[in-house]
Amino acid sequence: MEPDDFYSVLIQPYSREDEKIISLLLRRPKNNDAAGLNTHEHEEEANNGYQFTFETSQFLSGQQAMAFKNKYFVNNNNKDVPEEDDQDLIVCIGNIEFKKD
Repeated sequence: MEPDDFYSVLIQPYSREDEKIISLLLRRPKNNDAAGLNTHEHEEEANNGYQFTFETSQFLSGQQAMAFKNKYFVNNNNKDVPEEDDQDLIVCIGNIEFKKD
């Protein structure tokens, strides 16, 4: 069995600038993009007691993914960087559970 892939993720407030940014260490089974992302009990201390689960329910690619990115991730649109290749962009849509013990 292959080890999990690990991701460092920042949870940022969308509308309130006075809320703090939360850093999480998440896992995903290797070579399974549809598996979602999760915190794990072994990283409970590193995640300051936060628990996070994301389950993918829909994938967008190509022009659909680019339109979604341009609409919802406007702060990540950098005009100084060459346009991204539409074929390389994948957007995962799904449910998130996020809580603190």
